[in-house]
Amino acid sequence: MSRQRHSDRLASQMGWAKKGQQVCLAHLIRDAQYAIDAGDFVFAPGLRKLFEDACGIGRRQDGLADTTLAGHTRKLEKRLDRLLAKEPACEGKKLRKAILRFRQHLWVFLENREIEPTNNGSERGLRPAAMMESLCSPFSSVWKH
Repeated sequence: MSRQRHSDRLASQMGWAKKGQQVCLAHLIRDAQYAIDAGDFVFAPGLRKLFEDACGIGRRQDGLADTTLAGHTRKLEKRLDRLLAKEPACEGKKLRKAILRFRQHLWVFLENREIEPTNNGSERGLRPAAMMESLCSPFSSVWKH
């Protein structure tokens, strides 16, 4: 199993990888949807689509040549440039600021095939341990009568 280098953009997670730390695009898709639900119809919808398309490329990356992945990276960057030129509303402003801050961590999976665009696999791997902790906790509802 390869060592995943993902982050949910928490300060405690960022910066620990020496090279190629990928932010979780699934979390960014969720954040974009939140901004849409809060009323940003300028920036967030395009950003959500961009990250969904990037995840689609990630699912196919094993069958793509390095030059093809590099071309996808350039196209994604151009789309992102166009989106960042827009002025978002409400929650979209915070999301835009986060994207600017973590931009260099968006397409790492296109340069390193061992890294996935999301940390969903890592979270699935942790789920059994979290469930066991929940069940064995003295504060679990199992122990309350």
